[in-house]
Amino acid sequence: MANMNRIKLAGSFMALAFAAAFGQGCSAAEDGVCEFDAQIEGFTASVDGIVAAEADLRAELAYACAQIAGDDSVGKDNNATSDDVTALCGSASANISTEIDAGLTIEYVAPVCTVNIDAQANCEAECTAEFECEGGEIEARCEGGEVSVQCEGSCEASGHCEATAQAPSVACEGSCNGTCEGSCEGTCNGSCEGTCNGKCDGECSGGTDEEGNCNGECSGECQGSCEGSCSGSCGGSCSGECKGSCAVEPGSVSASCEGELRCEGSCEGTATAPKCSGSVKPITCEGDAGCNADCQASASAEASCTEPTIAVSGGADAEVSAAIQANLGAILEIQGKLESLASAYVATAQAGGRVVGELTGGCAVTWASELEAKLSAAASASVNVSVSASASADVSSSASQGAG
Repeated sequence: MANMNRIKLAGSFMALAFAAAFGQGCSAAEDGVCEFDAQIEGFTASVDGIVAAEADLRAELAYACAQIAGDDSVGKDNNATSDDVTALCGSASANISTEIDAGLTIEYVAPVCTVNIDAQANCEAECTAEFECEGGEIEARCEGGEVSVQCEGSCEASGHCEATAQAPSVACEGSCNGTCEGSCEGTCNGSCEGTCNGKCDGECSGGTDEEGNCNGECSGECQGSCEGSCSGSCGGSCSGECKGSCAVEPGSVSASCEGELRCEGSCEGTATAPKCSGSVKPITCEGDAGCNADCQASASAEASCTEPTIAVSGGADAEVSAAIQANLGAILEIQGKLESLASAYVATAQAGGRVVGELTGGCAVTWASELEAKLSAAASASVNVSVSASASADVSSSASQGAG
């Protein structure tokens, strides 16, 4: 919600700056040359990128919600409006809630979306080649999140290991945010190969207490402590394979991934591809009104996300349950990308405000219609981002009620 409010304020600022610049009177450009041509072209390119990214995410969200809502009239290549998205995701949320009331359980690990720090750094290098810029090391400018690196080696014990779509399994000796396949020191919500001490959604071969809790082998889902091997979410420490992400506490065994290893903290080996799970504050360049913020906007608009993990069981309607299994992950990923896109819009709005605020005379005449069109497109995109973010949040909120 804070991001959405910042977007609206930034958009208002741009409109006021634009009006102020053109209210001073203009003269013709000398020889058709404007000293701000490069900066304005960078700003307009950023707006184009944000508008295109928003439209793509809106179409993807409409399709995913339509699938859960049981509306086959919406294809992947659609032109859904924000009103369509609100209605479709509202129906999807209602279907999820109905299935949860009928016994559906949903275990999921939301994706982690990150900004490519290298991409922003390479873009900023072009700014610094022409202007005097300052701002410090780019890794130190990660705001609202943590910096992680791809590590060819191992994370230190205080690190964090994330699975990838190519290898969605983590050798874990710590807290598993996902599905644990192994020993669980805590509450196991899933199948238990051993003694289940808790609620058994199936046949319990041992004794039961006054509240119906099992104390023996459970042939179905166990919700309690498992003396054996747990296959499900673990509300404690998992020792085995984790399908999701494994957080390793300081002083414990180092994390190791089967595939790409990303560390939040120190990497014992070669560290490459740094990413920020928040946004990277732009550098400040003297004589340039927008190049630095355009780099932040471009990097945020192209955020990448880890693969979400979804486990659905039970419910009354098999088709709806299958649709939730197949499409909830996409909605969670879109939700994460929308947050990054909101940051991109704020950066572009700020850059646009500075560009427009510095335009006078011939430059204002040359770029008036172009900037007016881009400002209008950016404002529309910001409204659509806010609506889509709200719609996707409603779906994930409904899904969270199905946790076992």
